[in-house]
Amino acid sequence: MADRIRVGSAEIAVAADASFTLNTSGAFPNVPAEAWRAYHPDMAPSGEIPSRVLTFVVRSQGRTILVDSGVGEWGVWRFGNGHLLDSLAALDVRPEAVDFVVPTHLHIDHVGWNTRRSPQGPVPTFPRARYIFQQADWDYFTRPEFLAGERAAYVQHSVLPLQDSGLMELAGSERAITDEVTLLHAPGHTPGQVCVLVESGGEAALLIGDVCHDPAQLSEPDWSPVFDVDAALSARSRRAVARMAKELSGLVAGAHFNAPGATPFGRLIEIEGRTLWRGVDLPV
Repeated sequence: MADRIRVGSAEIAVAADASFTLNTSGAFPNVPAEAWRAYHPDMAPSGEIPSRVLTFVVRSQGRTILVDSGVGEWGVWRFGNGHLLDSLAALDVRPEAVDFVVPTHLHIDHVGWNTRRSPQGPVPTFPRARYIFQQADWDYFTRPEFLAGERAAYVQHSVLPLQDSGLMELAGSERAITDEVTLLHAPGHTPGQVCVLVESGGEAALLIGDVCHDPAQLSEPDWSPVFDVDAALSARSRRAVARMAKELSGLVAGAHFNAPGATPFGRLIEIEGRTLWRGVDLPV
């Protein structure tokens, strides 16, 4: 059974795409293993933590919104291709039923299923959807010097083909999708990274993409991984997200939160002056 929660009249369901292992020493070279063990007592001696690539299906006011689109089927994710379409089918979500595709940012594991293979080349996986990209990320990841690099293959097949599809929209720092769903700029990991705020009926949830790769970063906002474009700005965004979540008494879920089988949803609590994320299971 997929994780689903209600936020007022809106619904958020988890659609998993892939699993992988986060190597904390490689991703966070300035954070000692002992510090990680405070949050992951069962962490492997190598410093590896089981993780996954998640997407979220938000249903709000008659709209179906896919937040992130995983790694795709392009053979570029070193942990294997994704399984998002199977996960969506388990939620009774057909690709044609998706109204909006909203990558939190334009990294390889958040845009992969934007397109799929066809004899004519990449075509939109979600043919009726509006694909909403952040202008700042578009400018950064489509600049000539990035496209000339060895890491840019995924942009060629999962991002650029949307440009002439008639389905793509470039958004600024804030964009309302429905009256209940708003994109909020949270830069640092990438220039255009956004969080998705779902707020309805006095309840709230924040889907924070890669503002944090692990819930521990909500307690340790200065833990910036090597993947962040601007470590200091990323830390400020983590503090802002934590502050908003506490003010709204909202749920927080990240695109890579926790090992397969664990909940990606949690609330922030204060214990002896420290902010801690605690996972919660909220059935519909």
